[in-house]
Amino acid sequence: MLRAVIPAAELSGVLSKEKPKYLGKSFPQLSQSDPVSTVIEIVKDERGRWKAGFYRATNGPLEFEDHLRAF
Repeated sequence: MLRAVIPAAELSGVLSKEKPKYLGKSFPQLSQSDPVSTVIEIVKDERGRWKAGFYRATNGPLEFEDHLRAF
């Protein structure tokens, strides 16, 4: 489910309290037993320190949304 679209330059501020794990250039295969988490996609046209591909944030979607609202 798409939750938000933000510029990659602002992503560091939203994720200031965690370090997302790089998962690769393809959408990850997640299983039902994986912990609830947020998957973030950085498109190749974005500039900045993030390389293109998918990342997993440790916080779930509700916590991630709270970070977005606070930012």
